[in-house]
Amino acid sequence: MQDKQFSTVLSRAGLVSASIFFAWDLVSDFLEGEGALYQLTEGGIFLFILGVLIFQTVQEMRIRAKLAQYVEEVKKQKNSLDQRIKDQFDGWSLTPSESETAWLIIKGFSFEEIAGIRSVKGKTARQQATSIYAKSGATSRSEFTGLFIDDILNSKK
Repeated sequence: MQDKQFSTVLSRAGLVSASIFFAWDLVSDFLEGEGALYQLTEGGIFLFILGVLIFQTVQEMRIRAKLAQYVEEVKKQKNSLDQRIKDQFDGWSLTPSESETAWLIIKGFSFEEIAGIRSVKGKTARQQATSIYAKSGATSRSEFTGLFIDDILNSKK
């Protein structure tokens, strides 16, 4: 990304420099009484460079605006997914601790890892998992994860 930004800045700096040079040269040639064909040629080059510079700037502004829209849409989708997950856990009547443990189970952490992350004993993590499975109607970790994914994918929101 940094290389691309540097390349863009360098490209723009070159175009701006060339535009300034050709504008100055046009004025200078006019004052010196240079021929019309020569001035027309340099004027055309100046206008071309200026056009490319304007085109690049407009394109970048459009891309930045579109990127801002995409970022906003991703935020909305994430918030929607977060709410769907919360609704799913609430639908199973999970406690806050069970919800945290359930999310760690879904992410694939072992009970020992869950215990370490949550600063509880391994036995507590296992007991919470048993409670989560019962509340969700699952009989195992894999079935729980499958139910969760299926419910999230098929929820109506």
